[in-house]
Amino acid sequence: MAALVAFVGLNAGLAFAAADVVDKLSIQKIIKMKIERTEDGIYNLKVLVCLSNKGKNTVRIRDAEVGVRLEGGGEKIKVGTTRFPEVELARADPDGVPSTKDVEFTVELGGSSEETVGRMIALFNMICNPKNSPAMLLGGKGVVGIKVERGWVYQDGVSVDLKFVPSIQREVLVP
Repeated sequence: MAALVAFVGLNAGLAFAAADVVDKLSIQKIIKMKIERTEDGIYNLKVLVCLSNKGKNTVRIRDAEVGVRLEGGGEKIKVGTTRFPEVELARADPDGVPSTKDVEFTVELGGSSEETVGRMIALFNMICNPKNSPAMLLGGKGVVGIKVERGWVYQDGVSVDLKFVPSIQREVLVP
């Protein structure tokens, strides 16, 4: 019985530790967004973001399925979902300067359907209109690892919602 209580206490402690670690992660900036069409006629949104970690632990995120949304001007656009690549973010330096890592991911928008074309037009309208103040939201579930002295401690099923509101929208537009 004591072992069960210790195990439950350890899991609860890991959940709080994962929450504290995730709280130190953010999207520092959106570097680029680009729509590409594959040979199969599928449209993909390629996104390059800079993630930052201002925490005291090195963090690893893996096996994450992430939904991508844009919100602004009273509209919400569900862009799609992606399988996030495994990412390791070093801990912040001793002076508190966050570590950063550029991460690229691809979201499938769909084929040449009316729905896909309408969504792409809505994306362009939202990003290009400065009155909209668009925000990118990444939300999903995955495995979060925390670096410890002898290896890694992982917590599965951690949900993450990160939000970024660019101060200068024109920086993310790519011809």
